[in-house]
Amino acid sequence: MAHWDWDSQMFDGSDKNRNRRLVHAFCDWQQDWMDHADGWMGRRLWSTFNSTGRFDGLIHTRVLTNSVFSPRHFGYARAQDMRELVKRGLATSLDVDAFLAEQLTLNASGRYFYCITGFAYVGRVQTHRS
Repeated sequence: MAHWDWDSQMFDGSDKNRNRRLVHAFCDWQQDWMDHADGWMGRRLWSTFNSTGRFDGLIHTRVLTNSVFSPRHFGYARAQDMRELVKRGLATSLDVDAFLAEQLTLNASGRYFYCITGFAYVGRVQTHRS
């Protein structure tokens, strides 16, 4: 089982508070197609499986990084998703517009950076021998 930890997203920028507000809002955003949302699911995979006593496993991490802000990159797509936060009342258009403009500026100057941590739980169902 694998999941991104949405609260681990990092975008570089000059306004740390704005970026944190947007990342936290994104993390908590329950999209219409979701029955439930937990933006921290990635960091909870290990405890979710191991706490049942039915699995024996390990957690593996992967950090996806982008240094280019363009449509074929994951960070670009997630930044564009920030527009949906405005529609849901979870962020202001002022914040999102300034954030997106800054990401473009950073990219143009070779300073754009994005990353997110993904977690994968790899385990087996425990079998008990009598």
